[in-house]
Amino acid sequence: MRAALALAEERLGKVNGVVHAAGVAGGGMIQLKTRAAVAEVFAPKVFGALVLEALLKGRELDFFVCCSSALSVVGPLGQIDYCAANAFLDAFAHAHATRRGVPTVSINWDAWGESGMAVEAAPAAVGAKTMTDNDGASVAQDGEQVAHPLFQRRVVEPGGATAYVTRLGGGADWMLNEHRIMGRRVLPGTAYLEMARAAFREVVPSASAAELRDVVFVSPLAVGDGEEAEIRTVVEKNGSGWNFRVVSRPAAGQGSAGAWREHATGKLYAAANESHRTLDLEAIARACGEQRPDLAAGPRPDGREGQTAFGPRWKSLKRVSVGAGELLGVLELPAEFAAEIEEFELHPALMDVATGVAARRITEGFYLPLSYGRVRVNGPLPAQVFAHVRERARTDGGKETVAFDVALCDAEGVVRVEVEDFILRRVDGTIAAQSQSTTAKAAAGDAAGQDGDARRAVKSIPGAISLREGADAFARVLGATQLRQLVVAPRDLQSLVERSEAFSQAALLEQPEQEQSPKRQYPRPALQTAYVAPGNEIEERLADIWQNLLGVERVGVRDDFFELGGHSLLTLQMVSRLRDAFRIELPLRDVFEIHTVAELAVAVEEHIMNKIIEKISGLSDEEARLVQQETPDFLANR
Repeated sequence: MRAALALAEERLGKVNGVVHAAGVAGGGMIQLKTRAAVAEVFAPKVFGALVLEALLKGRELDFFVCCSSALSVVGPLGQIDYCAANAFLDAFAHAHATRRGVPTVSINWDAWGESGMAVEAAPAAVGAKTMTDNDGASVAQDGEQVAHPLFQRRVVEPGGATAYVTRLGGGADWMLNEHRIMGRRVLPGTAYLEMARAAFREVVPSASAAELRDVVFVSPLAVGDGEEAEIRTVVEKNGSGWNFRVVSRPAAGQGSAGAWREHATGKLYAAANESHRTLDLEAIARACGEQRPDLAAGPRPDGREGQTAFGPRWKSLKRVSVGAGELLGVLELPAEFAAEIEEFELHPALMDVATGVAARRITEGFYLPLSYGRVRVNGPLPAQVFAHVRERARTDGGKETVAFDVALCDAEGVVRVEVEDFILRRVDGTIAAQSQSTTAKAAAGDAAGQDGDARRAVKSIPGAISLREGADAFARVLGATQLRQLVVAPRDLQSLVERSEAFSQAALLEQPEQEQSPKRQYPRPALQTAYVAPGNEIEERLADIWQNLLGVERVGVRDDFFELGGHSLLTLQMVSRLRDAFRIELPLRDVFEIHTVAELAVAVEEHIMNKIIEKISGLSDEEARLVQQETPDFLANR
């Protein structure tokens, strides 16, 4: 630092003031904190301040500004190290001004919405789950060995969950080396399916078939060249099935292990023991009579050729033929890799190409995989796969989401894997490229994250500081030399405390998700749409769900969910809350297409009415009257 200071003054002239803005995010349970982990969070803020003080001792400075955090004032759950480091800066400002006579101030910044640590940490924060492992422990040093290429060890978490652990990124890891987005190695989403399936086979070896449901891709898993990641597939019993999630962090020995990042979630069940469905491949081939060699070998219609690069295992699509609302693809894993079929039931490359055939039907827009409604694995994929793709709705582009059903069978037509409700979400091509690239950087430890959904999540926090607001506040603070500490936030201090207390108490008491919203909500933002109040009980319930979910005081029935700050992860939470409030299961693709309370109310009412009609169909008049008596009050007179 002494050399850096000398060089700066040589090139730029005398140092007249200091802005100490260094810092890294902390977080995690205090019981699991190690001295090394805490020291890493302390180093930039605490020791950085002390080093600057020592270097500049005796100099006449116009100001010494410490960039602290509002978290040191409100004390949120799970931030002991970060709060302590910022609390030191607050105390340092008072002491430094008194002892040295230098105008010193500690600014307790609230979250910034367009730049800064909150945005950088957003991709991890959006999907982070608490992991209770040995910090930095080598995969090869704990747990029991597991015989699967994607797993090395099995460990049991203190809470009872089972984690299947691996370390990927070495030179021989073809799943990463052969699947690149914007030049960076990204694990294909289908690898999560194989990880979940293999974990299920470990916990329920007697199951004849596995069924994955509600699988959602949360964020890409990218590993830079020359780097490795520790990946865990965590399985936990839940009722008649199991929940799973796939998380990762940079592998131990590569600097900071960092926070766990969530990549995929879903549910696992033992599928009913039934005879395998058989497809009439000849009839499907006749229905799909239009041969499309351009879709099999030519440039992709979605424009992704310049953004993706695939290795030889992805060169498996041989033929594509198209019919009305359906498509038939023929795939064959190159002969030199055929032996891998014995290692993977869902070979990630073959599965990726097979389900990806669906995207080749889309002629407009850029779509990325979002979720699988249901994946039934009857048996391993063969080296030669016939993929029958059917549209669940028109896929001529322009929609927020598109959905397909995919049946993967062998040459005899025996269905090995059935996929229902495979959803792809429309994104802007440029944004998608940036999202994939920068999320990859974040996953590899680069804090320059600009992930689209994560950035919108931070910007959607009511009261987040804009760059213009931050610059204006900073200039005003510099002009007030008598101040030693102040909180800078577009909302009052009491509201920050209330939000923190509401979340902390809910987490400690393990309250249901809908009760975890802060008590305080924030004014409805200025929208182009005028406020229209709910007109019936369904709309009132939905508006209340949105208000709690988004932290907005008033939601009108014509307000756009995404303009209010919603994003894809909040949409997933909304589906869960609709299930609790109305006891219905709206398809995720439908919810993505609906942007207002008014539209959602219509869909909810139709869904409930259809359930009632289905229930009373075939009943006697007396039985039907009993069902009618059970009809919710808000539908009784409609």
